[in-house]
Amino acid sequence: MKIKEISIQNFKGIHDLSVSFGQITKIKGKNAAGKTTIADAFSWLLFNMDSHGNTKFEIRPLNSDGEKIHNTDISVIAKLNIDGKETELKKVQSEKWTKKRGHEDRVFEGNINSYEIDGYPKSEKEYTEYIGSIVDADVFKILTNPMYFTAMPWKDQREILMRFVEDMSDIELAKTDPDFAPLMNDLDRAPSTDDIQKKYAKQIKELKAKQTEIPTRIDEISKQKICVDVAELELAKADYERQLADLENKSLNNDLKMLEDELLAAESSTMARKAAMRSELNKKRSEIENRIYQADKKVSDAETKLRTAKSLIADYEVDIKTFSAEKETLAERYRKIQKETFNGSIDFDESKWEKPSTVCSLCGQELPKDQADKIIAEYEEKKAAAKKKAEDDYNRAKDDFNADKQKRLNDISDKGMKAKAGIEERTKAIEDAKASISGLEENLSAFSKEVETIKAELIGLGNEPDYDADNDYQSLMAKENELREKLSASVPKAENDTDDKRREVSVQLDEVKAKLAQAANNISIDERIAELETEQRETEQKIANAEKILYLLEKFIRAKLNRISEAVNSHFEKVRFRLFEVQINGGIKETCEAEVNGVPYNSLNSGHRIIAGLDIIKALSALYGVDVPIFLDNAESLSEGNLPTMTQQITLLEVSNDASLVVNGGA
Repeated sequence: MKIKEISIQNFKGIHDLSVSFGQITKIKGKNAAGKTTIADAFSWLLFNMDSHGNTKFEIRPLNSDGEKIHNTDISVIAKLNIDGKETELKKVQSEKWTKKRGHEDRVFEGNINSYEIDGYPKSEKEYTEYIGSIVDADVFKILTNPMYFTAMPWKDQREILMRFVEDMSDIELAKTDPDFAPLMNDLDRAPSTDDIQKKYAKQIKELKAKQTEIPTRIDEISKQKICVDVAELELAKADYERQLADLENKSLNNDLKMLEDELLAAESSTMARKAAMRSELNKKRSEIENRIYQADKKVSDAETKLRTAKSLIADYEVDIKTFSAEKETLAERYRKIQKETFNGSIDFDESKWEKPSTVCSLCGQELPKDQADKIIAEYEEKKAAAKKKAEDDYNRAKDDFNADKQKRLNDISDKGMKAKAGIEERTKAIEDAKASISGLEENLSAFSKEVETIKAELIGLGNEPDYDADNDYQSLMAKENELREKLSASVPKAENDTDDKRREVSVQLDEVKAKLAQAANNISIDERIAELETEQRETEQKIANAEKILYLLEKFIRAKLNRISEAVNSHFEKVRFRLFEVQINGGIKETCEAEVNGVPYNSLNSGHRIIAGLDIIKALSALYGVDVPIFLDNAESLSEGNLPTMTQQITLLEVSNDASLVVNGGA
């Protein structure tokens, strides 16, 4: 869309004006001379709003007393070139006055708008549908005013910019890099990457707590082992049994042999009971060790929560410092803007208003008093009207300045309130964290005492069973001793050397069997240690696997963010949008801030803001597939030659000392 000509009648401060437009048109004049009114008229013609997007604004002209001029039609006509086709749009606003029965005066009942397209009358619905088929009202606001997009809420800006990004799922993005293959299952199942991070961070925390406990458990179990050479004992046992077999063949009589067999059987029963008691003891020790592990885990969890609370306090204190610094910066900007004053002046030159002559130009005589008074009265009326108009223009410009100033002050106040809320929120969070620390420390103390109590219970259990307290064991020992006494009584007093040797070998064999029984417990201990060592290696591998996933996930997130940022910023020549920011805790936060050469948009001067705004319009025009005329207000701040090349038609509205509007560059 391009404008060829706009004709305006009785719109705001413009009585009758026609302006022709070229590709680049300059319209110059003093403040309140009507430059912005031209842009307002064009916006009103299309969308019933002013050039700032406001739908509630006054368009009816005022008389010298500042009162609305009634019974006058307001008209705006625009000759346009739309997709190569010339089109004329016309909009007229008339007043509706009705004289009610029983009343002499007419009553104002509202305004009536009438519409034409190429001279053909149209209903409001037909006219609105036609304009909508060319360009949407919201899109028009963005594409005609370079300052509009960056003044939108950042979330709205971001939503529009995201349309530049191709719709690619996390799974599809992960498939572009083989390194991300280990993430595929989680990306397919998890609602978001945040959920994946939480899952593996929790896994690592639990696994590291377990990893810390296993060496302690191995050490405690190892202390139960005894140091013996099992192979040597087995050889000794076999040798003693062979010796006994040889000696048995030399026994004095069968009765004695039977008694010795009973004693051997009793000794075996006693040894079996002894082994069973050791097994029961080991089982109890294992149960207590497991309780120690569970209690230690509670200690570890309490320590982690305590560290987390203290870490949160440190993080929030940093946030408070950041918010406080931001508040100070905003307060300084607020004070600076507060000091700004309007420096305009009333454009009325008293010296240019010379009194008209009351002398007849034909006869040179003084005109009759009534004629002379009428001439002077008309002169005074016009002069007063011109002065009133100049004062009104001055007041409107001043009001616009004050409104803009107040808007900027309000924006800063809003940001200040957000910073204040951030400080209050973090302060409350610190108080809550500090309040929780006392309880966590109490829990930690209680859990630590619980660990010591259970460990004392383990020590009290001892490494050997209490044989004296076991009735079964004592009964077996009593029977064994009884048989020994019988055997001893049955042996002739003149016992030969063979019998003495047999008893000596039996004692040695018993000692070897006892040591082998203890060694059997070493095997179960070694098996348990092997299990714990395997568990330790598996735990280490699981930690490594989880840490690898988190590393890949961080790499994936950054790749995703870079892809999004590159996809958006590739459409702009000068402007770059910062769409993400890394927080103190390493998290990623969405944002949307325009920058030029690393300088934030709000820190640019007026000229560079215009250039940045034009760059944004150029990209968004391509996105929406439409070009509309651009009106640059305060274009005098734009340095000569800095205007970028644009396919869109541009109208520069510049403040100058010209008393009336000056148009340059029109067709």
